Amino acid sequence: MNARVGLLVAVLAVVGVASTGVVPVQFSYVTSDSMEPTLSPGDGYVLVEGSAEVGDVATFSTADGYVTHRIVGEGPNGYTTRGDANPSTDQAAGMPPVEDEQVVGRALTLGGSVLVIPGLGALAALIAAYRPFLLAGLVALVAFETLPKSRGGVPDREMLRISDVVLPLSLGLAAACVLTLVVSVTTEHLTFVATAVDDGATLAVGESAVRTVRVDVAGAPFTRTVIDANGVTVVDRTVSESAATLDVRVPAQSEPGPYTASVSVHPYPAVIPRSVVLWLHNVHPLAASVGSTALVFAPVWALYGLLLDGRAPLRFIGRDGGASL
Repeated sequence: MNARVGLLVAVLAVVGVASTGVVPVQFSYVTSDSMEPTLSPGDGYVLVEGSAEVGDVATFSTADGYVTHRIVGEGPNGYTTRGDANPSTDQAAGMPPVEDEQVVGRALTLGGSVLVIPGLGALAALIAAYRPFLLAGLVALVAFETLPKSRGGVPDREMLRISDVVLPLSLGLAAACVLTLVVSVTTEHLTFVATAVDDGATLAVGESAVRTVRVDVAGAPFTRTVIDANGVTVVDRTVSESAATLDVRVPAQSEPGPYTASVSVHPYPAVIPRSVVLWLHNVHPLAASVGSTALVFAPVWALYGLLLDGRAPLRFIGRDGGASL
């Protein structure tokens, strides 16, 4: 088997095993300098889900999003937190104490120091921007490396083996499935207008409101959808094969004017539990696409490994009953 193909199959196998949810970890990165010198902007870290204690660098949810700061104290109302580069605590700046249920997890440490992955943020942005091209290039590389080589300008037909055909074909189909999931994501951009009075079509200044929106989806049978909301909170949902009807809560606006938000619907094959899909999706939507696709193809690869010898020459039966290569 070609070394690059073997490596790719091994990576997909690892993704398949990881998708069982046995290891509750994920990768994340910081975007500000509040944790310097421990974590600089763009530095990544391994987030171990679960509780945290004083001294840990923890990721926790707030009204403004997720924050990664160090826990520096604990009181009856919750934890006190502070960025390593900040002179004062978050609570001194007006943030309420962090409660246990807000804590997502803690940063993995080795020898008492946070395990830092330099440049993970830039890599994540690159993959997010160019993932279709990266996948296409990967498929092309695998196909090229598994083509039968030639000796002296004469194609080495005798060396065409079962693995030379089955592996590129199955991996190409898997990559096509991943690309299909990527391009099937539907994003709906929403605009709400805040005015002095809520008349049903607009929002009242200073008051939150629930509105119903409909998002057309490229769904199919036996798919599971994950909905991402940016700027609104989804309070109820009804998803069919062609549309998602969402009740979203729009936050109160302090002044009149337009307010923009968006919701995205991600479809995934319904082959793994929803909790695992959500975990992979939170790591990255591409991880959920690859993980669920790998599980779809896992029985095919298992049967191939058990029933076929990939090293055997590929033979075709001719009209005279003989075998030809």
